[in-house]
This record gives sequence, structure tokens and C-alpha cells, in this order.
Amino acid sequence: MISGLSGFEHTRSWFDQAVPSLSKYIEFSDKLVKKIRLRLMSPNHDLCLSCKKGSEDPDYATPPNYYFGHRPLSTVMPLAMELEHPDITWGRIKMPKDKPEFLFSPGSYRAPAIYGYASNKVGDNLYGTVYDDEYKSTVWSITSPYDDALCHESRVIIQTVSPRNNSPAKITGDSGNNAPTISSSAPMISSLIVFRNQQGVFVPAMSDSKDFHVWRVLKSGAVPGDKVNIAEGDQIQLAWCYQDQYCGYRDFTNDAFGRRRNGPPPESKSSTLYMRLPWPRFEPVESLPDQSEPLPNALIMSEVSTPQDSSNGIQHEQITVIKDKKHAAKDILVEDCIFRLDIVKHHGRGDVDDY
Repeated sequence: MISGLSGFEHTRSWFDQAVPSLSKYIEFSDKLVKKIRLRLMSPNHDLCLSCKKGSEDPDYATPPNYYFGHRPLSTVMPLAMELEHPDITWGRIKMPKDKPEFLFSPGSYRAPAIYGYASNKVGDNLYGTVYDDEYKSTVWSITSPYDDALCHESRVIIQTVSPRNNSPAKITGDSGNNAPTISSSAPMISSLIVFRNQQGVFVPAMSDSKDFHVWRVLKSGAVPGDKVNIAEGDQIQLAWCYQDQYCGYRDFTNDAFGRRRNGPPPESKSSTLYMRLPWPRFEPVESLPDQSEPLPNALIMSEVSTPQDSSNGIQHEQITVIKDKKHAAKDILVEDCIFRLDIVKHHGRGDVDDY
């Protein structure tokens, strides 16, 4: 060891001072915003590419990877689905009467969803080696206004930058040389929010408004009130609390405009909503006739909490849906969405420049 040589006793301390130590936790002291990716760890059954399971297609020789993503130019469309055999809980699902019917109103909306990636392809590129729209669709910005380091129950703001900017160019003139200058406006920032549809169901969505929602990051296995730190690679859930919001949420129940409310509905039984995947899913496993690929999996917000001693993260819930153009009660299962939190370095470009 160099530090064992005469005159070099302090070499290690000099080195430690010159090279900053890397924290094993996610800290915001160096940057106000971190870029992250959320890989779905559970549930992993009957998702948007499950129809390819057992296929002879070499692209599906290995199980797909699923991520929490948002594509600004597309929407989600929760559709009415039911079990082919009601007595088989995890059996095949089908469309009633074999035709699409919106489950809620609004019927389609801009929202995050679960997207599948098969054969290590991100769009047309292996291993996400090109920084394009497909790559960006799973990259999120996260900031924690109240904590220097991300921990269990941290209140955070989750946003993404739209890959494309469709705003008209701004044209300004220079009186000195009479030459116009054309500049496009900054990319639109979309925020992860929640709204309540006309059936009284809360769903996650995206908004380009300057009003953002505050989310809570829950570390898997942590108990309420325990501010245990969160590191890259930890498994988390996302939750939303009424008392955290300063701008409220839109509520379309008995309102055509989606009035803005601050408090919970009178019938609410909890102050917290959890991001979940519904079962049956809100879309067919196979593609619709006019779809080039399967629909991504839509998400739901549920106030039913999972007991600490529960091992499966599955709860029963009754929601109101549209059936034959009327409102009807529907019993569903909701599954905890467990994500692995990954850091995407280099301002969200990750490691694309390695290739």
C-alpha cells in the first residue's frame, strides 16, 4: 500500500478529499431534479404483451420488460372487459358482445400507462441505444421539495418533458437589420396528476398546466412514519394524498367542466389513493382490429390500502362503470404496482452515448 510508505501516510485522506464519495441514497443536494425510470416488478401477468407468451416469434423467446411510461401524442382508453369464465379468477378476458365500449367518461385521456418492451428492443433499437421519442417515453423527472434525500413517504413532483414540441414558432423582429428571428418555444412539461371521472373513479393522468400534483413515494416493506432512505434499485409504490395538494384536482362527477375540488368526496373512506393495476385489465390482451400493437395497460387509483402483513398486494374493490350506456356497479381486483426505481444519468440520456 502506498500509504504504508514513509512520507505517504496521508495519501488515502488526500484521495478521499479529492474524490467525492458517492451516496448510496438518492439525494437532491447536487441537483434539484433527478431523472428516473420505473420498471414494473409486480404484477407481471396478463399485461399488454402477454398474448405473445409461448409464441414461436423469436422476439418473445424471453419475457418482456414493462415500464411506467407516457407518450404525449397518445391517450389511454379503458374498455369494458370481463372474464370468459367468471369462476376462474385469473382466466382469459374478453370484450362483452365482442365490441369495444368505453368503461368511463371521459372515455379517453392523456395518461401514463404500462408499456411492454420485447426482445430488448426500445422502438427499433436494441437496448435503448438511440435517444429518441421511444427512449424518452419512460424517463421521468422527480424532485422532492421537502427532503434533501428521497425516503419513505417523501412528497415529490413527477414530470416529464414532451418529446416533441408542437407549439407554433415565435417570430420576432430586429429593427436594426430588419431581420426576423424564428425561435421555437421551450418543450412542454407534463406533470403526473390525478382526476375523478364521471363515474367517481380516480385515475392517474398527465397535465401540461403549471399546476402540479404532489405524490408520495412509498418504499416496499417500510412502515408508516419510518423515514427510511431510498436507494437506486429499491422497490417503491406511488401514492397520492388530498392534504398534499395545493391546487386540488378535477372532478367530472355531475359536472361537464370537471370542476376543481380540494377535499375528498363525501363518500371517501381514506385520505390516500394508491396507484394500482385493475383486474380484469381495462384493455384486451390482443390488439384491436385497427391497432398495430396491443394497447398499453391503463392504471387506476384506489383508496383500499394493502395490510402490512399481506403477501400478494391484491385487494377487492367495487367501482361504477358504464354498461349498456348506463351506470352499473362492477367488482374488480386491484393489484399493487411495485416499481424498481432506476436513476437515468446524464440529464436523462442515460448510457446511449456508450454505443
